[in-house]
Amino acid sequence: QISFGGHDPSRANSELTWAPVAKQELGYWQVQVKSVRVGDTVLEDCKDGSCRAILDTGTSLLGVPRQAARSMHKMLARHVPNQDQYDDVSKIDCRRVAGQQLTFELENGATVSLEVEDYSRPTPFNMTLPGGTTSKLFCRSLLLPVDMPSPLGPKVFIWGEPVLRRYYTIYDLASKQIGFTLAKHSEESFDIASGDGLPPAGSLVSGAPLPPLTPQPKIAVV
Repeated sequence: QISFGGHDPSRANSELTWAPVAKQELGYWQVQVKSVRVGDTVLEDCKDGSCRAILDTGTSLLGVPRQAARSMHKMLARHVPNQDQYDDVSKIDCRRVAGQQLTFELENGATVSLEVEDYSRPTPFNMTLPGGTTSKLFCRSLLLPVDMPSPLGPKVFIWGEPVLRRYYTIYDLASKQIGFTLAKHSEESFDIASGDGLPPAGSLVSGAPLPPLTPQPKIAVV
């Protein structure tokens, strides 16, 4: 849904917080990122507060600075517990495997947080362990390395569908600020049974999280 001249409070599921538009002269809806945390670990690349994030409805993945992509992939990856119990890998949904919260701290005290169901690819990867003799199933994140030259880059995130599906965003042109609130989704918004709106299996977009019709328990890593 897109609205002009105001926003729909019924779509909000939390208190509305605002962050000023950063580097307005560049012409993007972007915000300054003061820090990025994976669980309790602070991402070194953004520790000095110089990272930014562009909100982009045309991006289906979560874009991250290329220099930070490898470390973020490593921090967000997790092994599939009890994987010997599965005779069919397609039955494993990584969005149910417990993992770290990804948190962006913005100016004015606003925060944007993603859970595993927001940033995970649904299908696990069979990865060879050091030594090359054994392999295990791992859940990986839905990250897209981004190369952008200065002045827009290089330390810039692209907040595509993983963020914009979780958050209802408001763009205030007069005050040059962006509002964030957790989005309230109705079951009618996602016709999972018919497959309407679902990306094709095996594509990169298939990692985009889709809300279940009924709550399901998460798999705990022990």
